[in-house]
Amino acid sequence: MRPFHRRRNPSGKPCQVGAATRHPGAARAAPSTVIGLVAMTAGEIAGLIAAAALLLLVGLLAYPILKLGKVLDETRLLVRGVSDESVPLLGEVTTTVTTTNAQLERVDAITSRVQTVSDNVAGLSSLFAATLGGPLVKAAAFSYGVRRAITARSRRDVEREVRSQMRGGRRRKGADVA
Repeated sequence: MRPFHRRRNPSGKPCQVGAATRHPGAARAAPSTVIGLVAMTAGEIAGLIAAAALLLLVGLLAYPILKLGKVLDETRLLVRGVSDESVPLLGEVTTTVTTTNAQLERVDAITSRVQTVSDNVAGLSSLFAATLGGPLVKAAAFSYGVRRAITARSRRDVEREVRSQMRGGRRRKGADVA
């Protein structure tokens, strides 16, 4: 809406300033120097003020919205950068997981072979204990008994020798004193 606008009478012809606009038969006032422009009513002025206030409000709200648009653009660029960098990273992770799974399969094979060897060693030791364990224990017990017997005999011989020397020494001392 413009501040001044051309008014037309009911017949459609433009009115002059000061002309009666509501009643076509009313007397006309003296023409003004500005032809075709009229003063605005209070409602039109209020509408003009409301339009100006709305324009000011839109202007004030446009600035944060533009800033928010820039933030959203930066966020979009950041997300694009993250996705561009994460796709190769995911490929590397997939390769690493595949390689790790292959290594784990090898470790599983090694572990199963070690388990087989351990079972074989356990069976061999059981067989050894069953076949040679009894005679070996008997041989060990026999050798222990022989060793003790030899040690006891040599100890008895040493004790006899020591006693005989001590008795002989006492007799000599007694003969020397008398």
